[in-house]
Amino acid sequence: MHKQPAVTEQTKQNFINGFIELNRKTPIEKITVKALSDRAGYNRATFYNYFTDVYQLYEDVELDVFDKMRAKIEDNMRNADDRYVYIENFTSLAFQYKASLEVIFRNPYSQHFVTQVKTYLIEYWIEKLELPKDDVTVKYQLNFYLSAMLATISHWLRNQNDMSITELAELLQTMSSQSPLSSILNRG
Repeated sequence: MHKQPAVTEQTKQNFINGFIELNRKTPIEKITVKALSDRAGYNRATFYNYFTDVYQLYEDVELDVFDKMRAKIEDNMRNADDRYVYIENFTSLAFQYKASLEVIFRNPYSQHFVTQVKTYLIEYWIEKLELPKDDVTVKYQLNFYLSAMLATISHWLRNQNDMSITELAELLQTMSSQSPLSSILNRG
C-alpha cells in the first residue's frame, strides 16, 4: 500500500502523461515499459508498482476520463435549467480531456470506452429525464444519438480541431434539436 497519496497520484499521472505523449506517435502495441518509464522519469520497477502492463495503463486512462466525465455530467444535470445544456458541457469535456480522448479514440480498444459511456448515459438519462424504461425505442434512439455525438467528437479530435469548440458545440446543439432525442424529450 502506498503511504503518500499525493505522491502516488502524481507518479501515476506522470506515467499517464508519458503514455499520452508516446501514444501520439507510437501505437500502443509498440510502446515498451522501458520507453514509458524513461519518458515519465522513473525506472521500470516503479512502473510495475502501479501497472501490470501498458494495456492496464491505457485502461486507467479510459477509467479516469470516464469517471471525470460522469461526475461533470451528473453535476451539470443537477444544475441545468435547460435540458440541452449537457451538449455544451459534453463538448467542453471533450476539450478539457482532449489529450486523453485523442489517445482513447485513436486506439483500436476504444470501443470499450464508447460502450461504457453510452451505457451509462442511456441509463442515466432514462432515469433523470423520467423517460419510459420499458420503451425499447427510447433506448435505440438514445443509442443512435450518442453514437452520432461520440463519432462527431472523435472526428473533431482526429481532424486537429478544424473548427473551434464553440463551433462544435453549436453544431451539436443544432443537430440535437433536429434529432430523435428532441422527439423523446418532447413527449407529452
